[in-house]
Amino acid sequence: MSRKQQQRKASPQVATQASGPVRIETDPASEIPGVLEEAPALGEGECIGGLEEVPGAEPLVEMIGLELPFALPPAGSYIESQAGRLDVRLDRETQLPGFRQLHAGLRQSNATFKDGRPVDTAADVFRWLCEQITTAIP
Repeated sequence: MSRKQQQRKASPQVATQASGPVRIETDPASEIPGVLEEAPALGEGECIGGLEEVPGAEPLVEMIGLELPFALPPAGSYIESQAGRLDVRLDRETQLPGFRQLHAGLRQSNATFKDGRPVDTAADVFRWLCEQITTAIP
């Protein structure tokens, strides 16, 4: 288990209820049966997950499929010369909710990069997504 995963497991998180008091909880993924301690090695065509289904329980992490267009960038275009740095503000209604759910799903499933590092921060989520797209391109 990486140091980040150990810190995440050990550090309490604050949770609020709509009409109740504030309470302290530990990382829910560390207490829920069926959540993997380490991310599995993935083969071609496999996806992050591997969570055991608990009969009658809501799924912890759901998988979705997307079709994404891709093409080679035109030679000499600004797309081809991009430096690999991104500064983005997400729209609160149309983009941020989905990004938060992706971030939570990756953390709950203990997703890792191909080199084994955990996907932890918002920047990591974007990097992981780009890594998955790059791997999927034929």
